[in-house]
Amino acid sequence: MSSLTVPVYNLPIQSAGSPVALAPQTVLAISQANIDNTAPFAIIENPATNRIDDLVGSDSMAGRLYKRFREINKITELDIYPLSLAGDPAKATITITGIAEENKTIVLNIADDEFVVELFVNKNETNQDIVARLVREVNMTDIPFMANVKEDDATTMEIVFKHAGAFNNDLLITHSEIAGFKIVTTVFAEGTGGVEEFDIANIKKRYNYIIFDKNIAPTKIGTYLDSIFNKSNQIKAGIGFTAGEGDESELDTLADSVDYKSLLTWGNLTNIALNAIPILVLAEMVAIITLRLAEGAFLGKYVIPTEEKFGSIARASLPYHMTPMTYKPPKGTVDVEVLERLEAKGISFIVQDGNRTVIRDLVTTYKTNEAGQPDTIFHYLNHVQQALAYRELLFLNVNSSYAMTRATKKQLTPNLAETNVNSVRGDFIRWYREAGDVDHALVESGAEAIAFFDENLKVSLDTFKGKYSISLKIQLKAQFKKLNAVISVAFDI
Repeated sequence: MSSLTVPVYNLPIQSAGSPVALAPQTVLAISQANIDNTAPFAIIENPATNRIDDLVGSDSMAGRLYKRFREINKITELDIYPLSLAGDPAKATITITGIAEENKTIVLNIADDEFVVELFVNKNETNQDIVARLVREVNMTDIPFMANVKEDDATTMEIVFKHAGAFNNDLLITHSEIAGFKIVTTVFAEGTGGVEEFDIANIKKRYNYIIFDKNIAPTKIGTYLDSIFNKSNQIKAGIGFTAGEGDESELDTLADSVDYKSLLTWGNLTNIALNAIPILVLAEMVAIITLRLAEGAFLGKYVIPTEEKFGSIARASLPYHMTPMTYKPPKGTVDVEVLERLEAKGISFIVQDGNRTVIRDLVTTYKTNEAGQPDTIFHYLNHVQQALAYRELLFLNVNSSYAMTRATKKQLTPNLAETNVNSVRGDFIRWYREAGDVDHALVESGAEAIAFFDENLKVSLDTFKGKYSISLKIQLKAQFKKLNAVISVAFDI
């Protein structure tokens, strides 16, 4: 009720303002559903864990991807773009010859370390008996495969994916050894189809990360994401994650076909191949990346330094190498020079570190700039993330501070919403300083870095158009990647 007396007191309450914060991250995963009534083209936004099976099917690859992501990251928003199961599933075989010479459990990892089948084998049991029992065991285990004894060969088990789609090609089957048995496996091959409902035009929302597999051409996602990287008056840029399998020459060919600052390709190199379904590896990788950037999230084993154990935008400049993955170490080896050469072309790797696997480094496929000249500025994922985060902070600060202001070439009038070249320049220097503080760690900090920024900051004003023209150069935080130290040996001090 207003007062009728005098004096009149007006005491409004309003926010004093606070530092801007980046919008929460969002992830889009494009993968096969396993349900007849999945609506074509409909993106399912951040489904609840207890609803995912109803929405995409209880035994779908989209559902498995979602669950793998949520095992690590329960914070970041994850949307699903479901694809149909149109097409043919991939198939593989396991052939066993000989007679068991020991009592031992045979362990199969089919297509991914997550999918395990175990069967105890009795000494003197025949190969045909084992094949028959393995078929029953596969069909009773909660894994996305069906098995049968090959019609004209009782020593061979055929394994068929329950999912169609080209993402199933070239996957492995690993197994333990049993004395007396010779076990021969084939890779999964001939999976086809499953992408006809996908249309890039249906992606309306801003996604920080898009997960997809090779059933969708990487050029399609890369071209789309690069096209919105510098979208006018909006912050829409994101990064796509895909995968490729094969030997050195096949990964060479893949790397040569893509050149995008918005695309990261994990390579499952034959010599050191993980037993892994690519899109599940990508789900795990992006879950870790987004958890690191989620404000306040506990990072546990995914970050080594104790002072950086909680999520923050500052983790964008923290290296990704040595980040642990859940997969078993591969049995093969490869020369480090091969990895370095392929990394230079834009292929990222997961490698063995003792009895575990870790991310070696995360690089984009970017090789040339808009003029077609060789360029490495956006080679590392860290650098892309830092640049995007800095721009978003700058965009939000500018929008918050200048949404309704005057522009003048004269002195500022007290108590009016006005800007001039000096005030804008001062704001940009202050925002750069904030981007380099402990809460952001995106750019270099300290007096020398501020002086460099100040020297390279150019601000001009066209008062008729009300247009500021600004150019600036930022120094990103770098990552410690290599140390070369020469040890000299001496006997006299």
